[in-house]
Amino acid sequence: MDFTGVADEGERAACEFVQDVAVAVIAVLTPSGEPGRGAPPSRRQFATSVGVGRDTLIDILKGRRWPRTDRLVRIAHRAGITIGTL
Repeated sequence: MDFTGVADEGERAACEFVQDVAVAVIAVLTPSGEPGRGAPPSRRQFATSVGVGRDTLIDILKGRRWPRTDRLVRIAHRAGITIGTL
């Protein structure tokens, strides 16, 4: 998604961060086909590991819910990214 139409730079950056986190989470939850990597966690397992419900996680990934910053950072960390990475 392109956020160039969002005038406020801070809001645009926040939208881009949430999108980057969602992309990383989806990558973690998608089977890679790489030998030895093992099966990805289920959405429920992933959600539980970051302290949210499965439905909450799905709502965040689909853009239906705006996550609290601490929750988003936990989700990002579990997906293997940090604010510094972005």
